[in-house]
Amino acid sequence: MRRNFWVFAIFASLLVGCSTARGVPGMDTATDQDVAEITCETQVCSGIDECDDGVDCTRDTCVFGGCCLFEPDDDECPYGQTCDPLLGCLSYECMSDGECDDSLACTEDTCLIDHTCNHEDTCPVGEHCEETGCVLDAVECTTNEDCQDDDFCNGEERCDPEFGCMPPSGPRECADSDPCTVDSCDTVENMCTFVCDPTITGCADECPVNPYSGCFSLSAAITQTCALGHVNYDFSQICFDVVGMSLEVTAGTLRLTQVPVPGDLHFSVSQTVSGACNEYYNITGDFTDVDHFDGLWTATFTPSTPYGCFGSGCVNQSTVISATRI
Repeated sequence: MRRNFWVFAIFASLLVGCSTARGVPGMDTATDQDVAEITCETQVCSGIDECDDGVDCTRDTCVFGGCCLFEPDDDECPYGQTCDPLLGCLSYECMSDGECDDSLACTEDTCLIDHTCNHEDTCPVGEHCEETGCVLDAVECTTNEDCQDDDFCNGEERCDPEFGCMPPSGPRECADSDPCTVDSCDTVENMCTFVCDPTITGCADECPVNPYSGCFSLSAAITQTCALGHVNYDFSQICFDVVGMSLEVTAGTLRLTQVPVPGDLHFSVSQTVSGACNEYYNITGDFTDVDHFDGLWTATFTPSTPYGCFGSGCVNQSTVISATRI
């Protein structure tokens, strides 16, 4: 009987030793199961006075089972700081997403729940974010030609022996040192263009008149329908346009070109349509002034097989034309 009394007394003293501590919320009494489930990860205690981690912003308690518990409490820190259970009060890196802006358009900047900034790269697969924007990841190379991305106007990619393909240092610089030209990079034709502008002061005599723009009415219509309707054109006007280094002429459904653009007032544009019966169209002419030209229209049909043009009904044409700007 005496032995049972001492066992009870020892157990009761353990309970009293921790009853004054702030324990786990909701745990006012201890059962055998409670005590069994608690594992001390820090130090064993019999009272709150035995639990002190030396960090001012943690709540130190002795919980049931005789274990010290150190819980970080941000309310014990000044505003803008958080409690680190080992280091004490630390300043927040951020309180909102706006405080994480890294000035890079290709990152998504957010303030995480632990008040640290996160900068997520939003570039497509195979690219990464830099100050200039999304750039290609390093690619193995031996020469600059290995690194070109087929975009002439964005500059020349280069090969670095250590880091592989590197992005251009800047856009392509198109400059011919001629004060009378407007210099630009044609993103369609992937080439530099230099257009002489007579409206620039002192350049009226330097820039020849360019008649190769706009539409012209022909003195007579050009027409033919043959090959069961596969050849079908009927036009009484043609339109000139300069695209990069190419002169393009629209004549009904036909598109005739000359490369490069003529440097004088004589032009010769053509179009070839290949097939069993090859079609070749050509307009040559000379401008008498910016609004008029005289020329010759030709249409030629030649078989690529012995009977390629047989029964097509298409006839060769050679017609003198004159035109006036509309």
